[in-house]
Amino acid sequence: MFPNDSNEMWIGVANVVPDHINTQMGKAKGAFVKAVCLATSALNFQERVSTELFKYEFTVVSFSEVELFKDFSVKYNVACDLQELVDEALDSKQPVFSSFHTYLSDENIN
Repeated sequence: MFPNDSNEMWIGVANVVPDHINTQMGKAKGAFVKAVCLATSALNFQERVSTELFKYEFTVVSFSEVELFKDFSVKYNVACDLQELVDEALDSKQPVFSSFHTYLSDENIN
């Protein structure tokens, strides 16, 4: 689903694993990455983020900490780099990602 007037900015963390042909993460088993995007619901956020990550040969294993950005910003001090990601997502109308934080253990794949 594409952004429309009822969209709000959402934020969450995706736990991803590389597809078998993806060699971008070396020997890492997976990674956690913060994502922001316009969406109509938490489920729509997850669908949009998963679809975008699939384009880069990643599969989402799980999501955590998914919430409206306006709720997040009340609870936490929003760093400048995160605000830049939000601004980029607003301009592009596409999901935007922070740095990938890789892990080497299978225990994070659930």
